[in-house]
Amino acid sequence: MDRQIVYPAQIPLDSDQLNAQRNAYVGLGQLAAMAYGWSTVAASGFACTAGTGLAVTIAPGSLLAPGVVDATAYGTLAAVGSALVRQYVSRDPLTLAVPGGGGTYTVYATPTTIDGDDTVLPFYNAADPAVTYAGADNSGNTAPTVRQDVAQIGIGASVPAGAYPLWAITVPAGATSITADMIAQSDVAPFYDTIPQLQAAKQDALGFVPVSGQWAMGTTAYQVLGLTYLISAGRPQYFYEDGSGTQYAGGTLALESDVTSEASARESADAGLQGNINAEAAARASADAKLVSGVWAIDSTAYQITGLTHLIADGRPQYFYEDSSGGQRTGGELMLRSDVTMTKFSNGSTRYTNSSAGTYVEHWFNVAAQDQQEIGFPTALSRVDSLQLTIDMGYSNTSPKSVAANYVEGTLTGTGFKASLKIPAESDQAAGGMLNIYVAGWL
Repeated sequence: MDRQIVYPAQIPLDSDQLNAQRNAYVGLGQLAAMAYGWSTVAASGFACTAGTGLAVTIAPGSLLAPGVVDATAYGTLAAVGSALVRQYVSRDPLTLAVPGGGGTYTVYATPTTIDGDDTVLPFYNAADPAVTYAGADNSGNTAPTVRQDVAQIGIGASVPAGAYPLWAITVPAGATSITADMIAQSDVAPFYDTIPQLQAAKQDALGFVPVSGQWAMGTTAYQVLGLTYLISAGRPQYFYEDGSGTQYAGGTLALESDVTSEASARESADAGLQGNINAEAAARASADAKLVSGVWAIDSTAYQITGLTHLIADGRPQYFYEDSSGGQRTGGELMLRSDVTMTKFSNGSTRYTNSSAGTYVEHWFNVAAQDQQEIGFPTALSRVDSLQLTIDMGYSNTSPKSVAANYVEGTLTGTGFKASLKIPAESDQAAGGMLNIYVAGWL
């Protein structure tokens, strides 16, 4: 865009001011051409509502249409025929009388350039500078002071040449007033969606609200930039950007299989489960990447996930969701793979997993028991979540028997329990056996 240059003590010229305005005018037209194209006509505003009786009211609006810079001289500047997209404006609401009933009429806009606001201007009087001339050469004549690009609104049974249709008004015979159902946008009206409308249409096309990487972001959380599938680990990995703009890998996320407890008491079963996990990870590593949807399988029992951020204090991702009332909630932190990696020891030892909530413990050991026997845990627990008893071998009076094992109700504590071994068909006969005991709880 061109800009005028003036200097101190320079004699001001009328062309300086005229060129400054023309340059801005050309710059605005070039910008409009970038947005809509050089030959596109576009309208904005001009809302049409029913007026009193057989009349409609047209709201202010503007019209972009192709033209030239200046078809005629602009003040002392010569006409310029260079192509330019120009803006024509209707500044105030306008009431139009509908010609009558029993027909369809079109509201249209005609782009027009008018030199107006004629005024008797003061001019410099070289013979007596203290007394100004009234008009050029002291003629007393008026001169236009504004070049206006106007969108002139009209209504008729047809659209004049050079005008653009906006609304169709269909009036039944005998009608005495205009109603909303008589007003419709013309099939060839040059209205285009605004940026907010385009954004809403994009969201509708996606079918869901995209998960935001900036939800509830502040001084305690950084923006999540991306989520990828890490082939070597067989798990998702996320990335974030810190306050200085530096990008980091936030770590790998845990799969459900990483945190699901194995119910069997035997190490061989654990080994088999690990083999299944490895096979699943290998299968997933060769699969194509898929986009994650925050509304997959959403229903009355599940809420929409709306955001994922990196929690600086804990170094873990946290997610957010929106409940049925539209309230935004923090769902909590997600675990990294390092949170759930387990170390396994031999039979009779303890198995641990580090986590922010406590330490999870599993323990297997064998015991020969009488009818009832006190059994203590190798490590005291602050809370017991589950206890499972199975029996490998049962006997009574040294003879093999079918023996059932259970714990005595009310004896289970964080330090141990009392076990009871019975022959089901002979409830009063004492029995012994080799117990496998599985306990899960928190230290």
